[in-house]
Amino acid sequence: MDTIRVTHYEVSGMHEVAPWRWEQNALINYVLTDRQVVRQLMDHQVWASDDEGKTWYRANPPPKFR
Repeated sequence: MDTIRVTHYEVSGMHEVAPWRWEQNALINYVLTDRQVVRQLMDHQVWASDDEGKTWYRANPPPKFR
């Protein structure tokens, strides 16, 4: 991921789907620096906590930046 630079990150639609489990969408703008190509993707994220919100982890895989 050394060739990716995120230029904008905007969260929308955050909502609780179960106790200590949240979903959100993130609009991500990024540049592939080795090719100087600008791209955008919508990333659906699922976040969960096993310790009542002290620690959060992403429960689904991150997007592929292509």
